[in-house]
Amino acid sequence: MQYRPKQILGTVLILLAVVIVIVSLKNLKKTQDQSSIALNHTANRFRVSFIIQDTEKNDFRDFLKNLDIDENVAQQDLVFELDSTSSAKLAFQVPINAAIDVSGKKLGLNGNTAQKFTKNTIELLPIKIPKSAELAMFSYDLAPFAYSRLPISDETQLLLTETLKPLPGNYFVSFNSGEDFAFYFRSDTKLENIDTFPIDASAQSTTGAESANKVYQLKFPAEGNEKLEVTPVLFENQNLKIFASSPKAAEIVLNTQETFEYPQDNTNQDLDIYFEPREEFDSQKFSQFITKGGIYNQAAADKFTQILSKIKSISFTLKGTAFSALINLK
Repeated sequence: MQYRPKQILGTVLILLAVVIVIVSLKNLKKTQDQSSIALNHTANRFRVSFIIQDTEKNDFRDFLKNLDIDENVAQQDLVFELDSTSSAKLAFQVPINAAIDVSGKKLGLNGNTAQKFTKNTIELLPIKIPKSAELAMFSYDLAPFAYSRLPISDETQLLLTETLKPLPGNYFVSFNSGEDFAFYFRSDTKLENIDTFPIDASAQSTTGAESANKVYQLKFPAEGNEKLEVTPVLFENQNLKIFASSPKAAEIVLNTQETFEYPQDNTNQDLDIYFEPREEFDSQKFSQFITKGGIYNQAAADKFTQILSKIKSISFTLKGTAFSALINLK
């Protein structure tokens, strides 16, 4: 019997349709049986709910155990409160739902928020950052976070924002357990024309560069002790302005030869976070740096420090309302 081309094509399409249906049914079953986590907001409180399937309960229990977290934490909803500003921002994004993929040393999340964090798409251009970086972030506006890591007054932080005028889409990178950091941003402000605060200009050689970088050292009184000075540094690199927390931080950025590209996913996104502690990482120091005294309960602060010491790496990406995260433990 001789088959015609149309008969062959028809047979292939039918077989293909059958395969698609079978695969779809399998994926549907997998989705229905997948563990998940949800965040909702009611009566000025946030509630975290877990649905862990029987097939993953042991893995999820092992993951919590490896973090030194009570394995019963997922058996009931977790309820927490935030300050009014943070609460208003997060409440706008809920409900947040995510599917969980877990093993003893790894937790993956894929989910969605109710609303986009930003109205406009941010242009993302990968930059080169020192290989010693432990925390790197990209988002719409990281200036308030960066300035608030320094012991300077709210008035000084506002002065920095109004003077430097960072454009949307910037980067924050920290080293040495948060002891040093750099804020990368685009701005139309010319550094040589700044006259709103004390600033000293000097030239600093850059490893491998033909000409020296011009760096500008700022001087601000430390909050709570005006006899001490905070001396961040401004300079330009990779067609970006860089606000470094200190001359030492500036030297790390300018003279480190071993670098890597960040973010590695160069498609436009609203938020990207990379965290990978280095060999000399101090979890207590980093905890104090990242929370800036925001955890007032000492027991909670100690637990957060303990959890940080167990983490090998974290990655998080938000694009529109879709997000994904991966936590790897040591």
